[in-house]
Amino acid sequence: ISPHFAGRSFERMVLDGGIDGILKSHLVLDNHDTPRLTTLVPDPAARRLARLLQFTLPGCPVIYYGSEVAMPGGADPTNRAPMRWDLCNDANEELQLVKNLVAIRRANPALVHGDYRALESERLFAFLRVTEKPRETLLILMNTAPHPVHDIIPIRDSRLMDAAQMECLLSGEHVTLH
Repeated sequence: ISPHFAGRSFERMVLDGGIDGILKSHLVLDNHDTPRLTTLVPDPAARRLARLLQFTLPGCPVIYYGSEVAMPGGADPTNRAPMRWDLCNDANEELQLVKNLVAIRRANPALVHGDYRALESERLFAFLRVTEKPRETLLILMNTAPHPVHDIIPIRDSRLMDAAQMECLLSGEHVTLH
């Protein structure tokens, strides 16, 4: 589905269910009853996007053991295989991503209990996570295309002023809103 449609669908779910219920819901990408994420989504870039959404959308991320280290597994019983401890090392990029996302989530209250505001974008899955404190506002932009895209996105938050400085929590880069 298009990023625009995904954003509108999630916004509808939040409007229908209420943010409080969504915040208490689990965000599960795989579990003991499904094939593992690495098997379902073999492309590492696509898995990265799935993880980023799991940790930035409203709800409680739940990681099935081994999923954080890209452990494969198809239908039962391979999806319930013993933990692959050999994959638990600093060279495992998937594990490092999950550790980074856990740290980002812990450091940002808007990701834990903040509201969700969909943003209009044709090319990106774009939304805000906000609390009552403007400094806790997070702007989430997900590019699902295999190439860079350019888009103009109206920011639906009057507390963010023109020329506001923002920092990418993944790369540390600084950007200016206009």
